[in-house]
Amino acid sequence: MTGQREFPELDPRRETNALLRSMSQLSDDHEREATPLMAALLHHGDPDVRQEALRKLTVHWKNPGYRQAARDAVANDPDEGVRATAAFGIASLSTKETAVDDTSLLLPVVRAEHLGPELRISAYEALLLLHGRRDLPPLDPVVDPRAAIDWDWIGSLTR
Repeated sequence: MTGQREFPELDPRRETNALLRSMSQLSDDHEREATPLMAALLHHGDPDVRQEALRKLTVHWKNPGYRQAARDAVANDPDEGVRATAAFGIASLSTKETAVDDTSLLLPVVRAEHLGPELRISAYEALLLLHGRRDLPPLDPVVDPRAAIDWDWIGSLTR
């Protein structure tokens, strides 16, 4: 039986920093057994925990069963950091069959001027990755989306 007994370090009641350390230290060898517990942490009250759970399930483990969770998080999570990670999760899990839907979900995020720059740039970078482009903007914590985004290319995605 797999569950909390096998991974007490993933107990959602643990202190947040200890829980985050345990989550980040999970190896690929534990993916199968730890996935249900990580999935439960997608609904944790702390956004850092939700973000790490999403990162582990979608970006690191590339579990296609959590594509919809990433899509839901991009659209609905109240924390922009979780939403930014979800954008990368979508890019990690996108396929030829889902690329149009994934692009349609991320484009409005890039364009939404009321959203924070981290989220908008993350959605843009996710689109670049999803479409096979590798010309990512520089890693700069104060990137202005108006200047960093290739708006002509973004426009071409909707044609």
